[in-house]
Amino acid sequence: SCGDSQISSIPVMASKPRAELLNFNEVKNYFIGLRKNQIFFSYYRCENCFILYCPWYFSNSQLKELYSDMPDNLLGEDKSVISRTQSGYVKQIARRVSQVDTYLEIGPDIGLVTNSIVKKFHPNTVLLFEPNLSVHSQLETSAKPSKSIKIYSDTNFSESHKPDLTVGVHVYDHLLDPLEELRNLFNSSASKSAIAIVVHNE
Repeated sequence: SCGDSQISSIPVMASKPRAELLNFNEVKNYFIGLRKNQIFFSYYRCENCFILYCPWYFSNSQLKELYSDMPDNLLGEDKSVISRTQSGYVKQIARRVSQVDTYLEIGPDIGLVTNSIVKKFHPNTVLLFEPNLSVHSQLETSAKPSKSIKIYSDTNFSESHKPDLTVGVHVYDHLLDPLEELRNLFNSSASKSAIAIVVHNE
C-alpha cells in the first residue's frame, strides 16, 4: 500500500506448509472451506508502514478461477446469525447516510447486506459485482424490489450510473491492488458519496 518493497525477513504468521511453497493445484484444494490445519499465504510486516500483508498471493487469473464457482460464504453457519451481523453493518452506515439513489456493492455473495440496504434505503438502482456465478440468482432475489438491478461478474465495465453509496464487506483485503481499486471507485462515484468497507482484523 505504501509502495515500499522492504519487508521483514521472518513472517509474522505462517501455516505448515506455507501456501507460497506449494503449487496452485495444491493450494486450491485448501482454499475453500475451513479446517483445523488451514493452509494460507504467509503474512509479513512492511518495515515502512507496518501493515501486515502477503507478499505472495494468487494471480488475477487464478483468483478469477477460484471465485467463479464456489459455495456461499455462510460456510454452514445459520443464515439468521450471519444476517444479524450484516444488518449491524447497515445500521452503522445509516448513522452517516440518509438517502441512497444508486447503490453499488463489491462482492455481495448471496446478498445479505444488499437486502438490508434495499429495505433501509429503497435505492432506484442496484449495481452488484459478484464473481461467483453460482449465487447470482439468490443475489437478484435479495436486491428486489429495486427498479433497476444489474449484476456483473467482474469490475471491467462501463457504467453511466454514479453510486452514492458503495459497500465492500471482506473484499478489499483480498484484492491484489486495493489502492488502485479505491481510486477507480472514487473517480466513478457521485459527489458526496459514501464508501463503507469492512475488513478482517490483521
